[in-house]
Amino acid sequence: MAARTFSGAFPGGYPIISNSNTDLFSILKYDYGSYVDIVGGYNKGSTTIKVSDASSFKAGNYIQIKQKNILQLFPQEWARSWSEDAIGMIVKIVAINDDSIYIDRPLRIDFSNDGGTGYIKVRSIGLIENVGFENFYIKANNPEMEGSSFFFKNTANCWVCGIESEFTKYHHVTIHQSCNIEVKNSYFHKSYSYGGGGKGYGVALSGQSGNCLIQNNVFDSLRHSMVTHLGANGNVFAYNYSIHPLWDEANGDPENIPPDISVHGHYPFMELFEGNIVQEITSSDWWGPAGIGITFFRNRVEKSNLQLKFDSHKQNILGNELTGGNTIIQIRDGVKETIVHGNNENGNIEYDSNYSNILGSSFYLKTKPSFFLNNIWPSIGPEFQLNSGTIPAKIRFLQGKPVQKCSCGAEAVAPKITLQPVNQSCVCIGSTVNFTIEGENIVDYQWQILYDNVDVWADLADNLNFSGTQTPVLSVLVNKNLNNAKFRCKTSNEFGEKISEVAKIVLDSIAPVFDSVITDTIVEVNENCEASLKDYTAEILVTDNCDNDIAITQMPAMGTIISDEKNIIKLVATDEAGNSSEIEFSIKLEDNTSPEIKCVDSVLINLDQNQNFYTVTGTEFDPFDISDNCGIASISNNVNNTSGLKNEKFPIGTTTIVWTVKDYADNEKSCSMVVLINKATGTNVLNREDIKIFPNPVKSKLHIIASGSAIKKMTIYSLSGVAIQEIALDKENTEIDLSRFNHGLYVLRIQTEAKVYIFKFLKD
Repeated sequence: MAARTFSGAFPGGYPIISNSNTDLFSILKYDYGSYVDIVGGYNKGSTTIKVSDASSFKAGNYIQIKQKNILQLFPQEWARSWSEDAIGMIVKIVAINDDSIYIDRPLRIDFSNDGGTGYIKVRSIGLIENVGFENFYIKANNPEMEGSSFFFKNTANCWVCGIESEFTKYHHVTIHQSCNIEVKNSYFHKSYSYGGGGKGYGVALSGQSGNCLIQNNVFDSLRHSMVTHLGANGNVFAYNYSIHPLWDEANGDPENIPPDISVHGHYPFMELFEGNIVQEITSSDWWGPAGIGITFFRNRVEKSNLQLKFDSHKQNILGNELTGGNTIIQIRDGVKETIVHGNNENGNIEYDSNYSNILGSSFYLKTKPSFFLNNIWPSIGPEFQLNSGTIPAKIRFLQGKPVQKCSCGAEAVAPKITLQPVNQSCVCIGSTVNFTIEGENIVDYQWQILYDNVDVWADLADNLNFSGTQTPVLSVLVNKNLNNAKFRCKTSNEFGEKISEVAKIVLDSIAPVFDSVITDTIVEVNENCEASLKDYTAEILVTDNCDNDIAITQMPAMGTIISDEKNIIKLVATDEAGNSSEIEFSIKLEDNTSPEIKCVDSVLINLDQNQNFYTVTGTEFDPFDISDNCGIASISNNVNNTSGLKNEKFPIGTTTIVWTVKDYADNEKSCSMVVLINKATGTNVLNREDIKIFPNPVKSKLHIIASGSAIKKMTIYSLSGVAIQEIALDKENTEIDLSRFNHGLYVLRIQTEAKVYIFKFLKD
């Protein structure tokens, strides 16, 4: 919503008189979503939380994180129904991805999920925004009023500035379940009641309120001027002046005063109190322990003590002054892990040797705030003489002008930007780029980011990727999530703000370059007519304009089994910015393995009487054990050039059959067999001029008769030409014992003195 400012005449004149019996000004809203469990990302520093179901949330929503109270932090004696689930934060959603919610600021504490389901939860919360009150004097005129002068509940980006508020009964300003609220330059004084139960407060923060600034105000005659409790966190109370604290318990004793800075219990945490001048500080003065990270820095306590109570552990007391003579820093028994360093207790300064003696100027300001004008800043701390410095709020009070006007018109001197940030193009991932602005009248800088496809600007904080987020120069360590991310700087001072022009990061858009190629390749197939792809990514050289890792992907991947004759292989090179280029080459599969084939044994066939040929039956002469790794293309024989011999007629005599098998790559292999056809059955005598052998077929003994010439040597061969037995002798007639020979067809070579004879016989 647009900013709405309620303003009036400059305070110090006639007040606005209110007789209201409740809050004088009330800004509140009730718009809650349902709670959803947080299941991850709940550690300190996290900017991404994971929920059980993100469907009810959207970017730009405010959300409220809550954790159930832990017994050791919330003792039973302090338990109340209104203090349940006190620890939490109010943040804004920057983006959502599945069930991950990205928030605009890091978590300030380690949340605990020891209780299981429902222990840490989150809901959307509707907040009223941009309502302000400036420059008027309001007086509550009803002692019976029940409420606050200014009541903010479920609000964001609202402010109270330049206000004088006289009298209240409870709080001059209540801030509950709100964020980014500013209360400054104002004067809050007097109450109709100073008793317990929340009466007589100045500014009180509660209900996980965070990122609020309570600055440069004057508080007078109140029970507690500044109060934080009920899980408030991440707030700054700075450069305020508080005087004349009062409470009913004093019973007229002016030395019995309440703490004007009161860190109540119910676990407020990570709060900063800086540069204030007050009369007493206590953490925690009631309702059990205060949380971790409560820091008191460069404050002055003028009358009483600065004390920590009720097991309020891990707090920091740094560079404070105690000027009341007998005032001390008092840390009660049971309070642990407190850092106490560089404090001036009535002239006695003690340093902790674990830390540097040089203290920084501020924990939240980069430069001197404009409202200090020509005064020294910082003005309180161990480097100054005790009680020598002051702050503008005290100066105004002593001069009788406790309110500082908020300038919101022509009198304002808002920041002016003279040098704008510029776009950063073709940026390499892993490199560092700087965005710079220059200007005039700038007190505070806050760089912001708008991620691509996100609609909400988010404040940046220093981390591994960003530095200088609150300075004129923002340094960005570039990663792939920052492509097209937009940056701007919000500058401000007491009189307004000015937002710079937008500059963005555009990542490198140049694809990697292949400096080598792979030519088309031939690969021999294996026994299954397949091949397994090897890794070709190691055989190429790829370069990129950015010095980043390049991922090379092979498609199909290494180890993929291929069986097509031609295969296209693609190599894709991708740099970290997502730019890619590719090359292709082909792999042709080649089969160089011959088929396998076996022929049946040679045979001798005796025809019956009156037969002149033999007719083949079925597949009796067909080969067997035919195989090939890539399949058989054809089988043929030399007799009829077909794949079979069924019904083929063989003549009397010897026929050699040659079988040939081919695969699809034209690899071939052959085998052969002999078919010997005899005209008649029974004993057959083979005659060759003056040599005859019988019987044929033969069962055991083969007889050889030579006429006119002595036999010198006989050799028996297999049909494939392998010598099986050789017999030397010198006579005309002999016999050979073949009883141990296997059944089959053999060749007998007979050498006489005059000639050589060749016979074929069948062993039966």
